[in-house]
Amino acid sequence: MYWMLALAIALGFALRFVIVYLRAKQDYIETETEMMIYQHAPELIAQAEQAYASVEKSGEQKMQMCIDSLLPMIPDAVAGLFTGDIIRSIVQTVFDSMMDFANQAVDQAAKNLAQKSVTATKSKVKASEQNAKKIPTA
Repeated sequence: MYWMLALAIALGFALRFVIVYLRAKQDYIETETEMMIYQHAPELIAQAEQAYASVEKSGEQKMQMCIDSLLPMIPDAVAGLFTGDIIRSIVQTVFDSMMDFANQAVDQAAKNLAQKSVTATKSKVKASEQNAKKIPTA
């Protein structure tokens, strides 16, 4: 009778181990899949931007192109978790980050250009003042 109890306890522990293992494996696959989407999204966004460069108001078409490209990359084990809406959210996050970076780069370039322009103007004004001092007055 005790052997049945010991067997039930052992089976319970084994089942618990299998469940924990499968959950950890599922979490790993989910994390890897999300990282894969983040890794491929910038390239796919760039391709979509090129493909629809001449089309106005094509944001939804570009987004759908990215989603359609990413969906086949999703492993079957987590395909139900990574729906089009989830992928759309991740791609939008990547796009927003790319736009923020681009805007910061443009702002910095504009500041640098403005600073160079101010410096060049000051140099020209100084040179003009020096030339004006050299001209004899009557």
